[in-house]
Amino acid sequence: ALPICSHTLRGLSHQITGVCFSGNARLIGAVASDWQVGIWESSRSQLLHVFNMPRGVVTADNAGLAFSPDSSQFAFMAGTNAMLFDVASGRLKQNWRLPPGYVEGLAFDSTGRLFASHLEPTNAAAADFSRPTIFRVRELLASGAMTDLLDLPEFNLQVHAAGWAQDASFLVLEGVGIQGGATSRC
Repeated sequence: ALPICSHTLRGLSHQITGVCFSGNARLIGAVASDWQVGIWESSRSQLLHVFNMPRGVVTADNAGLAFSPDSSQFAFMAGTNAMLFDVASGRLKQNWRLPPGYVEGLAFDSTGRLFASHLEPTNAAAADFSRPTIFRVRELLASGAMTDLLDLPEFNLQVHAAGWAQDASFLVLEGVGIQGGATSRC
């Protein structure tokens, strides 16, 4: 039988809309509906940091959260920003500007490479979220640059959900596309 335990995590003033755990479950990250993000050390329920994040294009439940494999870094993504923080100090290490989007996804692979995905305008230079759209996957580089890895045009109408495996080995999407005038669910 598995032991059952619970912890109350305090420190954010609004409802939690998204949670992630570090690979070793030592750390917990959460985003609240007011775009505050907290990081806790789980065994002691100790709040380590609270960050006021930039608002995304839609609601905070679309934000992406991820810890690096060694739990030393925490990544956040929403709207037009992806950010990387040092967990020990809370210092912002990198900030990437992205085309406006939503249904954010973040994952680190086993070597520490950071991958990001979201639904965004096909015009990557667009200042506001607009149609037509595409679901795009990128690698976010430590230098602050980004590399486009994959465009998924079949998700060109709406994406309802997206989720990365903890080790970035795969991405699962559920959404709607239009091809040849026909709407299809993918």
